[in-house]
Amino acid sequence: MMAMDAAAGLRTGDALHLACALEAKAQGIVTLDTILAKNAKRFKLKLVAI
Repeated sequence: MMAMDAAAGLRTGDALHLACALEAKAQGIVTLDTILAKNAKRFKLKLVAI
C-alpha cells in the first residue's frame, strides 16, 4: 500500500523497511533518509537519534 502512494516518495525497499517496523509494532526507527523519516512520522513512529 505504501509503495503504491507516489506522493509518499518511498522507494520499494524503504516501504518494505517501514512496513516491517509497523508489523513488528516498533516504537521507533533509526534512519538518515529524510523521505523514510518523513513517512515514519506519518505512521506515528518515533525517530531515534544516534
